[in-house]
Formats: sequence, C-alpha cells, structure tokens
Amino acid sequence: MGVNTRIVSTQLLAGLAAVTPPGGTVTPQVAAVVLVDGSGNLLKATDNGDGTATLASTASVAEPAASTVSVDFTVSAVIAATAKDYRGFAVRETAGAAAVVRLWDNASAASGTVVEEITLAANESAREFYGDGGIKTSNGIYAQVVSGTVAGIVRTGP
Repeated sequence: MGVNTRIVSTQLLAGLAAVTPPGGTVTPQVAAVVLVDGSGNLLKATDNGDGTATLASTASVAEPAASTVSVDFTVSAVIAATAKDYRGFAVRETAGAAAVVRLWDNASAASGTVVEEITLAANESAREFYGDGGIKTSNGIYAQVVSGTVAGIVRTGP
C-alpha cells in the first residue's frame, strides 16, 4: 500500500479519536476522512476500540450510490419522480443568451419548494456539489426552464 494518499470525501465518525495510517498518526479535528492509497484503492478505517483506528486497503469500501441525470434543459423535465437527495449540478448556457433554470422539490411540476435557482449569463457555465448527503427532497426533483437554453447534468442520491 502506497503512502501517498488523497482525500476522497469526509464523513463524521462518532467516537473516532485518531486514525493510524502507515508511518504515522492523524488526529481529525471534526471529521475523519476517507483516503485513497497510491494505487487508487480506498482505505477503510477499522475502529480498534481504544480511540484509534487502523487503515487498510480494500476494494469493498465505496462511496454512497449516486446518480447523474443528463438533462437537455431546452424543455422542463422530471429529474426524479420520488424523494431523493439533490447533490448538485453542472450546466452551461448553449445559445449565447442569458438563461435561468429552477429546480423544484416536486415530482412532476414547477411548484412547491424551490431547491435551486441557476442563473447563467450568455455562454457561462456553473457547477455546484453539495456532497454525499446533499439536500433532501420530499417529493422528487423537477427542472423548470424559466428562460434560455442550458445543457448539463443534475446529481442525485438515494
């Protein structure tokens, strides 16, 4: 297992005071981190029961499942028909004019609670990622094209 690591994501781990990686000790301030070794394998922290944990390389550790929905924003569209975690977007304006897209907590229409409003200038792109937990929706996710032409993706979770 290589010593070179990179942070993949952070998550809170109650009761985890320290992580003992190869060659040293890391003490998290607020959250533990999920690390990847030099070969790209995820490292799994195993609680030792004494306030420390040991890192081991494993291919079975995975990030929570996520979906990426590619959307042609020339028309309004259903992104998710049931409650989902809204995790973010990556969009670009494609017609050379300003554009606005609203994402709603609704399975089929532009009504209810606005989850996100994306405003783009001509030829602008924007992206946002809210992490693995995302923003909880109760009813689904509906994308309303208010004006302009936009292409891109919307990220959702379980």
